[in-house]
Amino acid sequence: MKFTPTSSHRRARFFSGKNSINLLLLLLPAIVFGGLLGYYQSASIGVRLFVLSLIGIYPTLVFIQVYRAHSIYHRKTLLYGTLSVVWWLIFAVHSTVLSASWAVFDSSIDAFFIVQAVANTTRLEAMEFVQFHWHKIAFLIALLCVCLYGYFWMLLRYFDVDSYVSAKPTWTHKTLFVLFVILCVAAYATKPNRKNAPMFFWYNYYAKIVDFQDELKLHQRWHKRWQQQAISDIIATDDRHTQTHIIAITESLTSENFGICGYPRDTTPHISALQNELMIYCKAYSPYATTINAVKALLTDMPAGAPKFVPTQSLLTHAKQAGYQTYWISNQDDSYLSSLFGSLADVAIYHNRLSGRSSFSKDEGLLPHLHNALADTHTKKLIILHLIGAHPNYSARYPDRFERFPDDNKGADQIDAHFDRQNFGSLTRQARDEYDNSILYQDWMFAEILKQLKNDTADNQSLTFVSDHGNEVGHVKDYAGHSDHSEAGYKVPLIVWQNSPNARTGIEQGRLVDTAELNNHMLMRMGILTKSGQPLPWSDHAYQFAPKAKFPYWQNNKKTE
Repeated sequence: MKFTPTSSHRRARFFSGKNSINLLLLLLPAIVFGGLLGYYQSASIGVRLFVLSLIGIYPTLVFIQVYRAHSIYHRKTLLYGTLSVVWWLIFAVHSTVLSASWAVFDSSIDAFFIVQAVANTTRLEAMEFVQFHWHKIAFLIALLCVCLYGYFWMLLRYFDVDSYVSAKPTWTHKTLFVLFVILCVAAYATKPNRKNAPMFFWYNYYAKIVDFQDELKLHQRWHKRWQQQAISDIIATDDRHTQTHIIAITESLTSENFGICGYPRDTTPHISALQNELMIYCKAYSPYATTINAVKALLTDMPAGAPKFVPTQSLLTHAKQAGYQTYWISNQDDSYLSSLFGSLADVAIYHNRLSGRSSFSKDEGLLPHLHNALADTHTKKLIILHLIGAHPNYSARYPDRFERFPDDNKGADQIDAHFDRQNFGSLTRQARDEYDNSILYQDWMFAEILKQLKNDTADNQSLTFVSDHGNEVGHVKDYAGHSDHSEAGYKVPLIVWQNSPNARTGIEQGRLVDTAELNNHMLMRMGILTKSGQPLPWSDHAYQFAPKAKFPYWQNNKKTE
Protein backbone atom coordinates (compact mmCIF):
# COMPACT_ATOMS: atom_id res chain seq x y z
CA MET A 1 0.00 0.00 0.00
CA LYS A 2 1.47 3.33 -1.07
CA PHE A 3 1.68 6.06 1.56
CA THR A 4 -0.30 9.22 0.68
CA PRO A 5 0.19 12.34 2.82
CA THR A 6 -2.86 14.36 3.95
CA SER A 7 -3.33 18.06 3.27
CA SER A 8 -1.98 18.95 6.72
CA HIS A 9 1.11 16.90 5.97
CA ARG A 10 1.71 18.77 2.72
CA ARG A 11 2.21 21.99 4.68
CA ALA A 12 5.06 20.53 6.77
CA ARG A 13 8.38 22.35 6.62
CA PHE A 14 11.48 20.46 5.57
CA PHE A 15 13.39 21.48 8.71
CA SER A 16 10.52 21.37 11.15
CA GLY A 17 11.00 20.07 14.68
CA LYS A 18 9.99 16.56 13.66
CA ASN A 19 12.24 16.54 10.61
CA SER A 20 15.14 17.80 12.72
CA ILE A 21 14.65 14.74 14.91
CA ASN A 22 14.46 12.60 11.76
CA LEU A 23 17.76 14.02 10.56
CA LEU A 24 19.41 13.46 13.93
CA LEU A 25 18.23 9.85 13.99
CA LEU A 26 19.65 9.21 10.52
CA LEU A 27 22.99 10.79 11.41
CA LEU A 28 23.26 9.24 14.87
CA PRO A 29 25.37 6.14 13.96
CA ALA A 30 27.79 8.23 11.89
CA ILE A 31 28.11 10.75 14.74
CA VAL A 32 28.74 8.02 17.32
CA PHE A 33 31.26 6.01 15.32
CA GLY A 34 33.12 9.05 14.02
CA GLY A 35 33.03 10.71 17.43
CA LEU A 36 34.35 7.59 19.18
CA LEU A 37 37.36 7.32 16.87
CA GLY A 38 37.85 11.08 16.93
CA TYR A 39 38.02 11.00 20.73
CA TYR A 40 40.57 8.19 20.96
CA GLN A 41 42.66 8.82 17.83
CA SER A 42 42.25 12.25 16.25
CA ALA A 43 39.47 14.63 15.25
CA SER A 44 40.48 14.53 11.58
CA ILE A 45 40.23 10.72 11.40
CA GLY A 46 36.90 10.86 13.21
CA VAL A 47 35.51 13.37 10.71
CA ARG A 48 36.70 11.21 7.80
CA LEU A 49 34.99 8.13 9.21
CA PHE A 50 31.83 10.16 9.81
CA VAL A 51 31.70 11.27 6.16
CA LEU A 52 32.59 7.81 4.82
CA SER A 53 29.75 6.21 6.77
CA LEU A 54 27.05 8.64 5.57
CA ILE A 55 26.19 6.43 2.57
CA GLY A 56 24.45 4.17 5.09
CA ILE A 57 21.72 6.79 5.47
CA TYR A 58 20.22 5.82 2.10
CA PRO A 59 19.39 2.12 2.84
CA THR A 60 18.29 3.12 6.35
CA LEU A 61 15.86 5.72 5.02
CA VAL A 62 14.45 3.38 2.35
CA PHE A 63 14.08 0.65 4.98
CA ILE A 64 11.92 2.86 7.20
CA GLN A 65 9.70 4.02 4.34
CA VAL A 66 9.15 0.51 3.00
CA TYR A 67 8.57 -0.85 6.51
CA ARG A 68 5.89 1.75 7.23
CA ALA A 69 4.24 1.28 3.84
CA HIS A 70 4.31 -2.52 3.91
CA SER A 71 5.59 -4.82 6.67
CA ILE A 72 8.77 -6.21 8.16
CA TYR A 73 8.44 -9.33 5.97
CA HIS A 74 8.20 -7.47 2.69
CA ARG A 75 11.04 -8.31 0.27
CA LYS A 76 12.25 -4.71 0.03
CA THR A 77 12.02 -4.27 3.79
CA LEU A 78 14.23 -7.29 4.37
CA LEU A 79 16.68 -6.22 1.66
CA TYR A 80 17.18 -2.64 2.80
CA GLY A 81 16.95 -3.58 6.46
CA THR A 82 19.75 -6.10 6.01
CA LEU A 83 21.87 -3.60 4.04
CA SER A 84 21.38 -0.97 6.72
CA VAL A 85 22.19 -3.30 9.63
CA VAL A 86 25.27 -4.74 7.91
CA TRP A 87 26.55 -1.28 6.93
CA TRP A 88 26.30 0.20 10.41
CA LEU A 89 27.60 -3.01 12.01
CA ILE A 90 30.74 -2.85 9.84
CA PHE A 91 31.41 0.74 10.87
CA ALA A 92 30.59 -0.04 14.49
CA VAL A 93 33.11 -2.89 14.64
CA HIS A 94 35.72 -0.83 12.75
CA SER A 95 35.40 2.19 15.02
CA THR A 96 35.36 0.05 18.17
CA VAL A 97 38.45 -1.99 17.26
CA LEU A 98 40.49 1.06 16.24
CA SER A 99 39.41 2.98 19.33
CA ALA A 100 40.19 0.00 21.57
CA SER A 101 43.71 -0.08 20.12
CA TRP A 102 44.27 3.49 21.28
CA ALA A 103 42.56 2.91 24.63
CA VAL A 104 44.59 -0.22 25.44
CA PHE A 105 47.92 0.30 23.65
CA ASP A 106 47.90 4.07 23.13
CA SER A 107 48.70 3.31 19.50
CA SER A 108 47.27 2.95 16.02
CA ILE A 109 46.45 -0.66 15.21
CA ASP A 110 48.74 -0.47 12.16
CA ALA A 111 51.73 0.71 14.21
CA PHE A 112 54.87 -1.36 13.68
CA PHE A 113 54.89 -3.16 17.02
CA ILE A 114 51.26 -4.28 16.60
CA VAL A 115 51.74 -5.32 12.96
CA GLN A 116 54.86 -7.19 14.04
CA ALA A 117 52.96 -8.98 16.82
CA VAL A 118 50.07 -9.92 14.53
CA ALA A 119 52.41 -11.06 11.74
CA ASN A 120 54.32 -13.28 14.14
CA THR A 121 51.22 -14.81 15.76
CA THR A 122 50.44 -18.43 14.94
CA ARG A 123 46.94 -19.87 14.72
CA LEU A 124 47.46 -21.63 18.03
CA GLU A 125 48.51 -18.37 19.69
CA ALA A 126 45.48 -16.64 18.17
CA MET A 127 43.17 -19.30 19.60
CA GLU A 128 44.84 -18.98 23.00
CA PHE A 129 44.32 -15.22 22.87
CA VAL A 130 40.60 -15.67 22.09
CA GLN A 131 40.22 -18.27 24.86
CA PHE A 132 41.92 -15.97 27.37
CA HIS A 133 39.90 -12.87 26.43
CA TRP A 134 36.65 -14.54 25.35
CA HIS A 135 34.57 -12.81 28.04
CA LYS A 136 35.77 -9.34 26.92
CA ILE A 137 35.18 -10.17 23.27
CA ALA A 138 31.72 -11.57 24.05
CA PHE A 139 30.88 -8.45 26.06
CA LEU A 140 31.88 -6.14 23.19
CA ILE A 141 29.88 -8.17 20.66
CA ALA A 142 26.85 -8.15 22.94
CA LEU A 143 27.24 -4.41 23.54
CA LEU A 144 27.39 -3.72 19.81
CA CYS A 145 24.30 -5.85 19.18
CA VAL A 146 22.36 -4.12 21.96
CA CYS A 147 23.37 -0.68 20.69
CA LEU A 148 22.35 -1.49 17.12
CA TYR A 149 19.07 -3.00 18.30
CA GLY A 150 18.45 0.09 20.41
CA TYR A 151 19.19 2.36 17.48
CA PHE A 152 16.78 0.62 15.11
CA TRP A 153 14.14 0.48 17.84
CA MET A 154 14.42 4.28 18.26
CA LEU A 155 14.40 4.70 14.48
CA LEU A 156 11.20 2.73 14.00
CA ARG A 157 9.55 4.35 17.00
CA TYR A 158 10.49 8.01 16.62
CA PHE A 159 11.22 8.57 12.92
CA ASP A 160 8.22 10.48 11.54
CA VAL A 161 7.73 9.25 7.98
CA ASP A 162 4.69 11.48 7.49
CA SER A 163 6.69 14.66 8.16
CA TYR A 164 9.54 13.48 5.96
CA VAL A 165 7.35 12.55 2.97
CA SER A 166 5.14 15.64 3.14
CA ALA A 167 7.98 18.14 3.52
CA LYS A 168 8.78 20.14 0.40
CA PRO A 169 12.47 21.07 0.25
CA THR A 170 13.50 24.51 -1.02
CA TRP A 171 16.35 25.20 -3.45
CA THR A 172 18.57 25.72 -0.44
CA HIS A 173 17.81 22.23 0.82
CA LYS A 174 18.33 20.76 -2.65
CA THR A 175 21.69 22.53 -2.90
CA LEU A 176 22.71 21.16 0.50
CA PHE A 177 21.69 17.68 -0.64
CA VAL A 178 23.83 17.97 -3.80
CA LEU A 179 26.77 19.12 -1.69
CA PHE A 180 26.17 16.18 0.63
CA VAL A 181 26.34 13.76 -2.33
CA ILE A 182 29.51 15.44 -3.63
CA LEU A 183 31.08 15.17 -0.17
CA CYS A 184 30.35 11.43 0.01
CA VAL A 185 31.68 10.83 -3.50
CA ALA A 186 34.81 12.90 -2.80
CA ALA A 187 35.44 10.95 0.41
CA TYR A 188 35.72 7.73 -1.56
CA ALA A 189 37.42 9.29 -4.59
CA THR A 190 40.45 10.58 -2.65
CA LYS A 191 42.92 8.00 -1.38
CA PRO A 192 43.83 9.66 1.98
CA ASN A 193 40.13 9.57 2.93
CA ARG A 194 39.18 6.31 1.22
CA LYS A 195 41.84 4.31 3.07
CA ASN A 196 39.99 4.99 6.35
CA ALA A 197 36.84 3.21 5.16
CA PRO A 198 36.56 -0.22 6.85
CA MET A 199 36.59 -2.27 3.63
CA PHE A 200 39.73 -0.53 2.32
CA PHE A 201 41.41 -0.23 5.70
CA TRP A 202 41.21 -3.94 6.56
CA TYR A 203 42.10 -5.05 3.04
CA ASN A 204 45.24 -2.90 3.22
CA TYR A 205 45.87 -4.08 6.78
CA TYR A 206 45.86 -7.70 5.69
CA ALA A 207 48.16 -6.82 2.78
CA LYS A 208 50.47 -5.05 5.22
CA ILE A 209 50.63 -8.16 7.42
CA VAL A 210 51.46 -10.36 4.41
CA ASP A 211 54.02 -7.87 3.10
CA PHE A 212 55.62 -7.63 6.53
CA GLN A 213 55.91 -11.41 6.79
CA ASP A 214 57.55 -11.53 3.35
CA GLU A 215 59.87 -8.61 4.21
CA LEU A 216 60.80 -10.25 7.50
CA LYS A 217 61.86 -13.45 5.73
CA LEU A 218 63.78 -11.45 3.13
CA HIS A 219 65.48 -9.24 5.73
CA GLN A 220 66.45 -12.25 7.82
CA ARG A 221 68.27 -13.64 4.79
CA TRP A 222 69.97 -10.27 4.29
CA HIS A 223 70.99 -10.18 7.96
CA LYS A 224 72.69 -13.57 7.70
CA ARG A 225 74.54 -12.43 4.58
CA TRP A 226 75.61 -9.18 6.27
CA GLN A 227 76.82 -11.09 9.31
CA GLN A 228 78.93 -13.42 7.16
CA GLN A 229 80.33 -10.41 5.30
CA ALA A 230 81.23 -8.67 8.56
CA ILE A 231 83.07 -11.74 9.83
CA SER A 232 85.16 -12.01 6.67
CA ASP A 233 85.61 -8.25 6.09
CA ILE A 234 86.84 -6.97 9.47
CA ILE A 235 90.62 -7.03 9.87
CA ALA A 236 91.06 -5.21 13.18
CA THR A 237 89.11 -3.26 15.79
CA ASP A 238 90.07 -0.66 18.39
CA ASP A 239 89.55 -2.41 21.72
CA ARG A 240 91.83 -0.10 23.71
CA HIS A 241 89.37 2.81 23.94
CA THR A 242 85.79 3.11 25.08
CA GLN A 243 83.51 4.35 22.29
CA THR A 244 80.16 6.13 22.00
CA HIS A 245 78.95 7.15 18.57
CA ILE A 246 75.55 8.63 17.73
CA ILE A 247 74.02 8.88 14.27
CA ALA A 248 70.94 11.14 14.24
CA ILE A 249 69.10 10.52 10.96
CA THR A 250 66.52 13.26 10.67
CA GLU A 251 63.84 13.54 7.99
CA SER A 252 63.16 15.85 5.03
CA LEU A 253 65.58 18.65 5.99
CA THR A 254 67.30 20.60 3.23
CA SER A 255 70.31 22.77 4.00
CA GLU A 256 68.77 25.35 1.67
CA ASN A 257 66.78 26.47 4.74
CA PHE A 258 69.64 26.39 7.27
CA GLY A 259 70.56 29.82 8.57
CA ILE A 260 74.14 28.63 9.19
CA CYS A 261 74.36 27.83 5.45
CA GLY A 262 73.24 31.28 4.30
CA TYR A 263 69.45 31.12 4.46
CA PRO A 264 68.12 34.60 5.35
CA ARG A 265 66.09 33.37 8.34
CA ASP A 266 67.91 32.39 11.53
CA THR A 267 66.64 28.82 11.64
CA THR A 268 69.79 27.39 13.29
CA PRO A 269 70.70 29.55 16.33
CA HIS A 270 71.99 26.63 18.43
CA ILE A 271 74.11 25.17 15.65
CA SER A 272 75.49 28.65 14.93
CA ALA A 273 76.45 29.03 18.58
CA LEU A 274 78.26 25.67 18.47
CA GLN A 275 79.90 26.11 15.04
CA ASN A 276 83.44 26.31 16.46
CA GLU A 277 83.01 22.70 17.66
CA LEU A 278 81.39 21.33 14.51
CA MET A 279 82.17 20.39 10.95
CA ILE A 280 79.18 21.60 8.94
CA TYR A 281 78.66 20.56 5.33
CA CYS A 282 76.10 22.73 3.57
CA LYS A 283 76.32 20.92 0.22
CA ALA A 284 75.84 17.31 1.21
CA TYR A 285 73.66 15.30 -1.16
CA SER A 286 71.51 12.27 -0.54
CA PRO A 287 71.40 9.80 -3.46
CA TYR A 288 67.64 9.34 -3.09
CA ALA A 289 64.67 11.63 -2.43
CA THR A 290 62.64 9.03 -0.52
CA THR A 291 63.12 7.72 3.02
CA ILE A 292 63.56 3.96 2.59
CA ASN A 293 66.14 4.14 -0.18
CA ALA A 294 67.94 7.09 1.42
CA VAL A 295 68.30 5.37 4.82
CA LYS A 296 69.43 2.13 3.16
CA ALA A 297 72.10 4.13 1.31
CA LEU A 298 73.24 5.69 4.62
CA LEU A 299 73.58 2.43 6.56
CA THR A 300 74.56 -0.09 3.88
CA ASP A 301 76.66 -0.23 0.71
CA MET A 302 73.66 0.57 -1.49
CA PRO A 303 74.84 2.95 -4.24
CA ALA A 304 73.03 5.88 -5.86
CA GLY A 305 70.71 5.20 -8.77
CA ALA A 306 70.18 1.53 -7.90
CA PRO A 307 66.97 1.21 -5.85
CA LYS A 308 66.73 -2.54 -6.56
CA PHE A 309 70.26 -3.18 -5.30
CA VAL A 310 70.51 -5.83 -2.58
CA PRO A 311 72.97 -4.55 0.07
CA THR A 312 75.87 -6.85 0.83
CA GLN A 313 76.90 -5.27 4.14
CA SER A 314 75.53 -3.02 6.87
CA LEU A 315 77.06 -0.68 9.43
CA LEU A 316 75.02 -2.36 12.18
CA THR A 317 76.33 -5.87 11.55
CA HIS A 318 79.93 -4.63 11.29
CA ALA A 319 79.47 -2.73 14.56
CA LYS A 320 78.02 -5.77 16.32
CA GLN A 321 80.81 -7.99 15.02
CA ALA A 322 83.32 -5.46 16.38
CA GLY A 323 81.82 -5.70 19.87
CA TYR A 324 79.48 -2.69 19.80
CA GLN A 325 76.18 -2.60 21.62
CA THR A 326 73.77 -1.25 18.97
CA TYR A 327 70.61 0.80 19.48
CA TRP A 328 67.80 1.74 17.10
CA ILE A 329 65.70 4.49 18.73
CA SER A 330 62.99 5.67 16.36
CA ASN A 331 60.29 8.32 16.20
CA GLN A 332 59.03 6.95 12.90
CA ASP A 333 56.57 4.11 12.59
CA ASP A 334 58.06 2.57 9.46
CA SER A 335 57.60 -1.20 9.33
CA TYR A 336 60.13 -1.71 6.53
CA LEU A 337 63.02 0.13 8.21
CA SER A 338 62.09 -1.32 11.59
CA SER A 339 62.30 -4.81 10.11
CA LEU A 340 65.51 -4.10 8.20
CA PHE A 341 67.47 -2.19 10.86
CA GLY A 342 65.45 -2.11 14.09
CA SER A 343 65.21 -5.88 14.34
CA LEU A 344 68.95 -6.10 13.75
CA ALA A 345 69.90 -3.81 16.67
CA ASP A 346 70.55 -5.17 20.16
CA VAL A 347 68.07 -2.64 21.56
CA ALA A 348 65.14 -1.29 19.52
CA ILE A 349 62.77 1.39 20.83
CA TYR A 350 59.79 2.78 18.91
CA HIS A 351 58.42 5.97 20.41
CA ASN A 352 55.97 6.85 17.65
CA ARG A 353 52.78 4.79 17.50
CA LEU A 354 51.22 6.43 14.45
CA SER A 355 52.63 6.51 10.92
CA GLY A 356 53.10 9.23 8.34
CA ARG A 357 51.39 12.57 8.18
CA SER A 358 48.86 11.66 10.86
CA SER A 359 51.50 11.53 13.59
CA PHE A 360 52.00 14.37 16.06
CA SER A 361 54.78 12.65 18.00
CA LYS A 362 57.63 15.09 18.72
CA ASP A 363 61.28 14.10 18.43
CA GLU A 364 62.09 15.25 21.96
CA GLY A 365 60.30 12.10 23.13
CA LEU A 366 63.48 10.21 22.14
CA LEU A 367 65.69 12.14 24.57
CA PRO A 368 64.85 10.02 27.67
CA HIS A 369 65.60 6.87 25.65
CA LEU A 370 68.90 8.38 24.52
CA HIS A 371 69.74 9.15 28.14
CA ASN A 372 69.13 5.51 29.09
CA ALA A 373 71.25 4.25 26.19
CA LEU A 374 74.14 6.52 27.18
CA ALA A 375 73.86 5.28 30.77
CA ASP A 376 74.33 1.70 29.57
CA THR A 377 77.56 0.19 30.91
CA HIS A 378 78.73 -1.28 27.58
CA THR A 379 82.14 0.10 26.66
CA LYS A 380 81.39 0.40 22.93
CA LYS A 381 78.05 1.81 21.78
CA LEU A 382 76.54 2.77 18.43
CA ILE A 383 73.26 4.66 18.88
CA ILE A 384 71.11 5.40 15.84
CA LEU A 385 68.30 7.93 16.35
CA HIS A 386 65.68 7.99 13.60
CA LEU A 387 63.90 11.33 13.90
CA ILE A 388 60.68 12.37 12.18
CA GLY A 389 62.30 15.75 11.51
CA ALA A 390 60.34 17.88 9.04
CA HIS A 391 58.24 15.13 7.49
CA PRO A 392 55.07 16.65 6.00
CA ASN A 393 52.81 17.87 7.45
CA TYR A 394 55.27 20.41 8.82
CA SER A 395 53.00 22.04 11.43
CA ALA A 396 52.81 18.74 13.33
CA ARG A 397 56.58 18.46 13.74
CA TYR A 398 57.28 21.10 16.40
CA PRO A 399 55.78 22.27 19.71
CA ASP A 400 54.02 25.63 19.87
CA ARG A 401 57.02 27.29 21.49
CA PHE A 402 58.92 26.97 18.18
CA GLU A 403 56.28 28.75 16.12
CA ARG A 404 58.48 31.75 15.32
CA PHE A 405 57.86 32.25 11.61
CA PRO A 406 56.44 34.31 9.97
CA ASP A 407 56.22 36.54 13.09
CA ASP A 408 60.02 36.91 13.12
CA ASN A 409 60.54 39.40 10.29
CA LYS A 410 64.30 38.85 9.91
CA GLY A 411 64.93 37.68 6.35
CA ALA A 412 61.23 37.86 5.48
CA ASP A 413 61.73 40.45 2.75
CA GLN A 414 64.07 38.21 0.76
CA ILE A 415 61.76 35.23 1.09
CA ASP A 416 58.68 37.28 0.15
CA ALA A 417 60.52 38.71 -2.86
CA HIS A 418 61.40 35.18 -4.01
CA PHE A 419 57.79 34.03 -3.73
CA ASP A 420 56.55 37.17 -5.52
CA ARG A 421 59.00 36.68 -8.40
CA GLN A 422 57.92 33.07 -8.80
CA ASN A 423 54.24 33.95 -8.30
CA PHE A 424 53.84 31.12 -5.76
CA GLY A 425 50.58 30.75 -3.86
CA SER A 426 49.71 31.40 -0.22
CA LEU A 427 49.58 27.71 0.70
CA THR A 428 53.21 27.20 -0.29
CA ARG A 429 54.16 30.37 1.61
CA GLN A 430 52.43 29.02 4.71
CA ALA A 431 54.18 25.67 4.24
CA ARG A 432 57.54 27.48 4.06
CA ASP A 433 56.86 29.19 7.42
CA GLU A 434 55.89 25.89 9.03
CA TYR A 435 58.88 24.15 7.47
CA ASP A 436 61.26 26.77 8.87
CA ASN A 437 59.69 26.33 12.30
CA SER A 438 60.34 22.58 12.09
CA ILE A 439 64.00 23.25 11.21
CA LEU A 440 64.24 25.60 14.18
CA TYR A 441 63.03 22.71 16.35
CA GLN A 442 65.55 20.31 14.77
CA ASP A 443 68.30 22.83 15.55
CA TRP A 444 67.25 22.64 19.21
CA MET A 445 67.11 18.83 19.04
CA PHE A 446 70.68 18.71 17.73
CA ALA A 447 71.87 20.81 20.67
CA GLU A 448 70.03 18.59 23.17
CA ILE A 449 71.48 15.40 21.70
CA LEU A 450 74.98 16.86 21.77
CA LYS A 451 74.51 18.06 25.35
CA GLN A 452 73.69 14.51 26.46
CA LEU A 453 76.61 13.03 24.52
CA LYS A 454 79.08 15.45 26.10
CA ASN A 455 78.10 14.08 29.52
CA ASP A 456 79.22 10.62 28.41
CA THR A 457 82.63 9.41 29.63
CA ALA A 458 83.76 7.37 26.60
CA ASP A 459 87.26 8.00 25.25
CA ASN A 460 86.07 8.43 21.67
CA GLN A 461 82.77 10.20 21.01
CA SER A 462 81.08 11.43 17.86
CA LEU A 463 77.73 12.75 16.71
CA THR A 464 76.72 12.69 13.06
CA PHE A 465 73.55 14.62 12.23
CA VAL A 466 72.24 14.06 8.70
CA SER A 467 68.91 14.18 6.90
CA ASP A 468 67.79 11.19 4.86
CA HIS A 469 66.75 13.51 2.03
CA GLY A 470 65.48 17.05 1.54
CA ASN A 471 62.15 18.65 0.64
CA GLU A 472 60.97 21.07 -2.00
CA VAL A 473 59.14 23.91 -0.21
CA GLY A 474 58.71 26.69 -2.72
CA HIS A 475 62.37 26.69 -3.75
CA VAL A 476 61.78 26.27 -7.49
CA LYS A 477 58.19 24.97 -7.61
CA ASP A 478 54.86 26.10 -6.18
CA TYR A 479 54.78 22.92 -4.14
CA ALA A 480 55.69 21.59 -0.68
CA GLY A 481 56.79 18.01 -0.10
CA HIS A 482 59.07 15.25 -1.37
CA SER A 483 60.56 15.97 -4.77
CA ASP A 484 62.91 13.95 -6.96
CA HIS A 485 63.05 16.66 -9.62
CA SER A 486 64.48 19.59 -7.67
CA GLU A 487 67.79 20.12 -5.90
CA ALA A 488 66.16 20.77 -2.52
CA GLY A 489 64.85 17.19 -2.58
CA TYR A 490 68.43 15.89 -2.37
CA LYS A 491 70.48 18.67 -0.76
CA VAL A 492 70.76 17.96 2.97
CA PRO A 493 72.65 19.15 6.05
CA LEU A 494 75.52 17.01 7.35
CA ILE A 495 76.99 17.99 10.71
CA VAL A 496 79.75 16.13 12.54
CA TRP A 497 80.99 16.61 16.11
CA GLN A 498 83.93 14.68 17.58
CA ASN A 499 85.63 14.97 20.96
CA SER A 500 89.03 14.47 19.34
CA PRO A 501 91.26 17.55 19.67
CA ASN A 502 92.46 16.92 16.10
CA ALA A 503 88.96 16.95 14.59
CA ARG A 504 88.55 19.57 11.91
CA THR A 505 85.81 22.18 12.45
CA GLY A 506 84.25 24.87 10.30
CA ILE A 507 81.55 25.49 7.70
CA GLU A 508 82.04 23.91 4.29
CA GLN A 509 79.99 25.96 1.84
CA GLY A 510 81.59 24.96 -1.43
CA ARG A 511 82.64 21.30 -1.58
CA LEU A 512 80.07 18.63 -2.32
CA VAL A 513 79.72 15.61 -0.02
CA ASP A 514 78.09 12.23 -0.69
CA THR A 515 76.00 11.08 2.31
CA ALA A 516 75.89 7.53 0.89
CA GLU A 517 79.47 7.20 2.17
CA LEU A 518 78.33 7.46 5.80
CA ASN A 519 78.60 3.70 6.26
CA ASN A 520 82.35 3.61 5.50
CA HIS A 521 83.11 6.88 7.28
CA MET A 522 81.51 5.59 10.48
CA LEU A 523 83.53 2.34 10.34
CA MET A 524 86.70 4.42 10.18
CA ARG A 525 85.58 6.69 13.01
CA MET A 526 84.63 3.69 15.17
CA GLY A 527 88.05 2.10 14.80
CA ILE A 528 86.90 -0.77 12.58
CA LEU A 529 89.45 -1.60 9.89
CA THR A 530 88.14 -3.59 6.89
CA LYS A 531 89.64 -5.22 3.82
CA SER A 532 88.25 -2.44 1.64
CA GLY A 533 90.44 0.05 3.49
CA GLN A 534 89.66 3.45 4.96
CA PRO A 535 87.94 6.14 2.88
CA LEU A 536 89.29 9.65 2.65
CA PRO A 537 87.54 11.66 5.42
CA TRP A 538 84.94 14.19 4.31
CA SER A 539 86.92 16.83 6.17
CA ASP A 540 90.11 16.12 4.19
CA HIS A 541 90.90 18.85 1.66
CA ALA A 542 91.68 16.16 -0.93
CA TYR A 543 88.20 14.59 -0.61
CA GLN A 544 86.17 14.65 -3.82
CA PHE A 545 82.51 13.94 -4.36
CA ALA A 546 82.35 10.82 -6.56
CA PRO A 547 78.75 9.57 -6.86
CA LYS A 548 78.18 6.22 -8.57
CA ALA A 549 75.25 7.54 -10.60
CA LYS A 550 74.78 10.52 -12.84
CA PHE A 551 74.83 13.75 -10.89
CA PRO A 552 72.87 16.01 -10.46
CA TYR A 553 70.34 13.38 -9.44
CA TRP A 554 67.33 15.67 -9.84
CA GLN A 555 68.15 16.18 -13.52
CA ASN A 556 69.13 12.61 -14.39
CA ASN A 557 67.05 10.54 -12.04
CA LYS A 558 64.80 7.70 -13.10
CA LYS A 559 61.69 6.97 -11.14
CA THR A 560 62.87 5.08 -8.06
CA GLU A 561 60.01 5.44 -5.63
